[in-house]
Amino acid sequence: MITGQREGHLTTDITGENDGDAIEEAVAATVDATSADGTRTAGPWKLVRDCGTRTGWSTAEVLPAGTWKVHVHIGFPSRGHAEREVSVPVADPAPPQHFRRAHRTRSCSCEPSGRSRALG
Repeated sequence: MITGQREGHLTTDITGENDGDAIEEAVAATVDATSADGTRTAGPWKLVRDCGTRTGWSTAEVLPAGTWKVHVHIGFPSRGHAEREVSVPVADPAPPQHFRRAHRTRSCSCEPSGRSRALG
């Protein structure tokens, strides 16, 4: 389920289809977006675990300000699709320090226990 955006990063909750439990394994999911007027596109981008949440996944990349029709495509552990219109307000381009640390590509990965580990 697409839950919205946080400082331009698309946010989602991904849970088991039948039980609603958090996914403990890797997820293969991509995001693409088209502006409301159809003149701009973004993605495809991978979803990465949103450190500090049980079911949260988000993009490391930031959607520019505007209204976007967003699609999430999941290929593993099971196939799924979600779409939603998301509005990204004009905001300060420098995200808070804690958010930058959590979304550095290839520097942080959250394990199911909530601990982080470095990626090699």
